Amino acid sequence: MTNQHPSWESLVTWVEAGAEGREIAAHLAGCEPCAADAAWLAQTLDAMQGDAAFKAPPDGVRQRAIAAHRQRYPSTGHGKAQRTLPRRSLLYALLAAAALLLFMVVVQRQPSKAAPLVAVTGVEGEVTVTNRDEQTRRVMNGAPLEIGDRLTTGEDGLAIVEFRGNQAAVKVWSNSELSVDDLVVDEGQITALDITCRDGRMKATVAQPMAFTMQAYGNELTTRQGEFEVEYYRDDHSTEVKIEAGELTIANEAGRRTFSEGTELLIWYQTLPGDPLEYPLIYGDETSWRDGEALGLRASQ
Repeated sequence: MTNQHPSWESLVTWVEAGAEGREIAAHLAGCEPCAADAAWLAQTLDAMQGDAAFKAPPDGVRQRAIAAHRQRYPSTGHGKAQRTLPRRSLLYALLAAAALLLFMVVVQRQPSKAAPLVAVTGVEGEVTVTNRDEQTRRVMNGAPLEIGDRLTTGEDGLAIVEFRGNQAAVKVWSNSELSVDDLVVDEGQITALDITCRDGRMKATVAQPMAFTMQAYGNELTTRQGEFEVEYYRDDHSTEVKIEAGELTIANEAGRRTFSEGTELLIWYQTLPGDPLEYPLIYGDETSWRDGEALGLRASQ
């Protein structure tokens, strides 16, 4: 047995090494205080790393404990003097290191609160949302929307439905109703979006390329990127479409056609000559509608 007591650093290193080191082992065999300290160190370090999910390296714990003591108690070399440091001081240092490492692990584990895929902003007046269970609630700015939700604006209502950081947005005016039907996201980017304009007036802005589809009163409006406005008139069941940017494809029972920006359209149901059924025909403006110059034809023609 050696008469020289091992330093704290040597003792921690010996405990971490798994009982390697014949000289320290021989000393501990005949020194009850040092053996008690070694056992306490082993229990403390084991408790700090007892959680299987706690991945902090043992060397990191040891180095933090040693560094804390070197700063507070400058080393005077090996021997009895260095071994007389209060056990409580090392405990505080070890606990501080454990708290720091545990905080780092918790922060890494905690998922960041991502922004909702669909959120309502710019809320004014009365705006409500009805979910699939037919439960209706008032909407505040920043409220999320889920697939299947229906947003409704009242007489003085106004809202903007934003899709994942303004990759797309739909402005909803008063007395209107919009529903979110489907949404596909790939690596943080919206690749497909299906909505329905059930009533009123809306303006869709598709800022990033995607498969954007709006169902509007028997018409399917699709675009990859662009901006357009839709308004439904209840009195004659007609739909007005204004294309402000990009291209928009309109498909209905009368056929399918793609229109470019700057185009204003009126979709109106009427009876064709010799056919008792009504079909949604597309007209360029009020003048062409009066003249009967339809831009869209039935699929059978």
